[in-house]
Amino acid sequence: MIAFLRTKHYNAIEIDPNLHISWLNKGTAFLYLQNYFEAVDSFDRALEIKPDYCEACHNRGVAMQNSERSHEAISCYEKALEIDSSYELAKLNLAVVRLKIINS
Repeated sequence: MIAFLRTKHYNAIEIDPNLHISWLNKGTAFLYLQNYFEAVDSFDRALEIKPDYCEACHNRGVAMQNSERSHEAISCYEKALEIDSSYELAKLNLAVVRLKIINS
């Protein structure tokens, strides 16, 4: 399964390295593998291509949150909500990370 995830997304990126969705998918695969550094790099690449990519901002926040980088996660969730104020998952994760900071 892990090899499949890596191969599938690497092949898509080789075909068209400017396809933002491929970078999002690659980052999401790295999230699944708990490789948060590589996930952030992939989400950053997606955002270079499409700066208003709400899902990439959100998923970057998830990677930051899982890396114990709560303040950076907050920035990512807030940016996602600037792009799409109705993005419920970003609202939820923003609330969760803020509560985590308060309870620390």
